[in-house]
Amino acid sequence: MRKIRDCLIYVFVSLTSQLVQNIPRKASLRLGVHLGNLIYQVVKKRRQITLKNLEMAFGKEKSQEEIQQIARRSFQNMGKTMIEFLSSPRYTPEDFKDFVRYEGIENIRPYIEAGKGVIFISAHFGNWEMIMLSVTYFLCPIYAVVQEFKHTKLDSLINNYRSQYDSKVVKKDKAVRDGLRILKNGGILAILADQNAGENGVFIDFFGVLASVPKGPVVMAQRTGAILVNILDTRQEDDTHIITISPPVELENTGDPEQDIIVNTTKFVKYLENTIRKYPDQWLWMHNRWKTRPQKEKS
Repeated sequence: MRKIRDCLIYVFVSLTSQLVQNIPRKASLRLGVHLGNLIYQVVKKRRQITLKNLEMAFGKEKSQEEIQQIARRSFQNMGKTMIEFLSSPRYTPEDFKDFVRYEGIENIRPYIEAGKGVIFISAHFGNWEMIMLSVTYFLCPIYAVVQEFKHTKLDSLINNYRSQYDSKVVKKDKAVRDGLRILKNGGILAILADQNAGENGVFIDFFGVLASVPKGPVVMAQRTGAILVNILDTRQEDDTHIITISPPVELENTGDPEQDIIVNTTKFVKYLENTIRKYPDQWLWMHNRWKTRPQKEKS
């Protein structure tokens, strides 16, 4: 049954991609809104997780009506993101200049020119895929850590799109080995660090609730001397994009590696939380973000 479902998803993605590459961008984005609305209505489990997460984060600040509105808009943003990504083979450098703007490139250019490794910390926010698609034209190619899809043909299709403009993907199961090599050679490694990291993560306060966060970004920065910066795409009301690169995170080194991981990881987690608070409908709330709990809560 799973095999049939995966094949149907692949066919749907392929056909949708062909369609949206041949219609005007504004029309394709309207289609993205409808797709998001459809997923919101049909995929009950993800809708429930979204509402539960929003209640956890904003239950004391926002009304139920506001929470439901954020939830629906979050799905609409995801629908637009999917459509933009599937449209990407038709983009040219001039297209990117029309609807993407970078802010903060000056924060990292000296390090890149000096051959120093850079870690991009990003999240499933705005159109996160737009960073990898457009960065070659505004800065230089990068490497991005990605989760492998179980369906081989779909995985190949998605990663071919991601790497069509000279950036390259690094499979998650090889992220440490390949990531350290890339950073030592002065490359840029992008990591989406906003999802549940399971038992291997470090627990950091996120919207007032402890969440398991990957240790990898800070550990790799400690081991290679790479700088760590936040990079997020924010969708504008007219569906253009502003991609913001923060100044380097000031990493503390007290001689206590474990404590340093907690302190330094907290810095980029708080940066993300503050940005989500400004644009709550642009984060992917449907992920079970607070699934893993600290051991002390279990006992």
